[in-house]
Amino acid sequence: MTDAGRIDDWALHAYADNEVSGEQRAEIEQFLRSDPDAAQRVEGWRRQREMLKQAFDGVLDEPLPHSLKAALRAPISLAAKPYLAMAAAVALLLLGGLAGWFSAIQTGRMDVADVAREAIAAHEVYAVEVRH
Repeated sequence: MTDAGRIDDWALHAYADNEVSGEQRAEIEQFLRSDPDAAQRVEGWRRQREMLKQAFDGVLDEPLPHSLKAALRAPISLAAKPYLAMAAAVALLLLGGLAGWFSAIQTGRMDVADVAREAIAAHEVYAVEVRH
């Protein structure tokens, strides 16, 4: 929480939200007494939290709109399924390739330097060919 007598913003936010324990609270309050800018920021966060609470607490009690309920109950359209299948295939292909790559490196059958040498050799062979 502290870094050479300095309290980070995460701890100050937790303090503003009353989410710190007694020992931490005492340490933060001591820091705030010595740093008026930090104390002002914390007080601003508390005021902001209260204003947001006043503005939006009523929304929590509102019923969910029927259109949103219907959208949540609706099955996934057939048009979206091919894209999901393609995305899953690409993800599996990438994961499989990476797993093979790293397992080959781990077992010692393939070295990164060997791969680089093979790439350079392939470039030297195919770069001079003009037909393709």
